[in-house]
Amino acid sequence: MYVTRTETTVVAGRAGDYEERAARLGELVKSQRGFQGRLLLNSFGYPGKWALLTFWESREAARAWARSPQNLAFIQANPLQGISALNRPGEAYAVIHDVSGSGEAASVNLVDIALDARPGNAAAFEASRKELLELRKKHFQGFVSNWTLRFLGSANRYLGVLQSSSREMLGPVQTAPELAAFTAAHPNTEWASTPFLVERYEVIQRL
Repeated sequence: MYVTRTETTVVAGRAGDYEERAARLGELVKSQRGFQGRLLLNSFGYPGKWALLTFWESREAARAWARSPQNLAFIQANPLQGISALNRPGEAYAVIHDVSGSGEAASVNLVDIALDARPGNAAAFEASRKELLELRKKHFQGFVSNWTLRFLGSANRYLGVLQSSSREMLGPVQTAPELAAFTAAHPNTEWASTPFLVERYEVIQRL
């Protein structure tokens, strides 16, 4: 699976316009071949910050949509000028792990990870994430899904996406003994000398 990530700052007072435009575009894109889903997220900590994750069958499917007459016509007819501005260039990821539970997500943690560049580190990290995601499915209250995504522009950058059924369940640490034991045995410093960056979001729209 191929995932695109876009981060945007919305002008004060224009959140409603931004959401309405996003909803109309979502209705258009969901019929596109290769489209697999979409999450529009609003940061709890930065109310003007929004993130959009779009899931595709392949890079080719995403590129076909980006260049399609329908998308280009929508962009021309619905400019974002005066509504929002990009925070960073759009990014693309490959899905490494996808562990799903049940329920509908209300909140999402996005975890930006930059591993130390040393032989075998990325492979060992990916193996550890698979074990952690399975433990979360069993022991994390409110678990909906958890993904590990690898940034396609670098061998050492990852994005964790943890979906929960409520905001309260995405606290800093859940105290299940199995999760605490894993964290103690495999601290983040085992993989990276820079901290993992965690940001909490509310789910605004999903397809």
